[in-house]
Amino acid sequence: MGIVWQGNKEPDPLRSIPTQELAPLFAVQGIDWVSLQTGPVERELQSLAPQVSQRGASLHSFLETAHAMACLDVVISIDTSSAHLAGALGLPVWTLLPWSADWRWHRDRNDSPYYRSMRLFRQPSQGDWATVLVEVARMLGEKLRPALSRKPWDTGQTSEKASSQIFTLAWQAHRAGKLDEGTKRFRWLMDWCKPIPSSPQAGIAAELSGWGEIVSNPQFKVSNALSRLTPNLATRA
Repeated sequence: MGIVWQGNKEPDPLRSIPTQELAPLFAVQGIDWVSLQTGPVERELQSLAPQVSQRGASLHSFLETAHAMACLDVVISIDTSSAHLAGALGLPVWTLLPWSADWRWHRDRNDSPYYRSMRLFRQPSQGDWATVLVEVARMLGEKLRPALSRKPWDTGQTSEKASSQIFTLAWQAHRAGKLDEGTKRFRWLMDWCKPIPSSPQAGIAAELSGWGEIVSNPQFKVSNALSRLTPNLATRA
């Protein structure tokens, strides 16, 4: 899960969430959190939730942010550019809105006419982020955590480390002749980390898009494709 909780003070200082109010989200078990928050405020997570992978400092453009978002299950964001970017990419995004939100978010609805993949969470009264975050945490616990727990790579690692591990397991299964298992793992990976057109993963996905037919051939070698995406993987597997 990706998280962005503060933006510029202008034009609306009320749209940002104090870091300490995020505690209900990080209390939900079984979720691997990734911070996409830029600026010094990200460091406040160190005392509140040191398990969160802090990636904001490495994001210097919308393209880099888009690459990071493409490997997440859901992006949770306040009303800032991150929410619009995720929505424009068609990625699942939960947007947290202040009580007096911008008019473009309309009123009395939890969806957006502009972004089909977006769900809106609104303050019931001015300044009441606690109610919003408790509701988001409840939905994470009830709807997303059971789905995530069914994935065989639920290791508690960051998305980047988990992707290499899944590649390794899929490749090893294929080499051992466990073709069905290898095929499933490859498909799980492609569903989990969705490539976007400008990412290195897109080329690999295009080349290996027919997993069922390709992996069912015991002579198929995936080492070349894997080494281009994760150069050290071929030597480790």
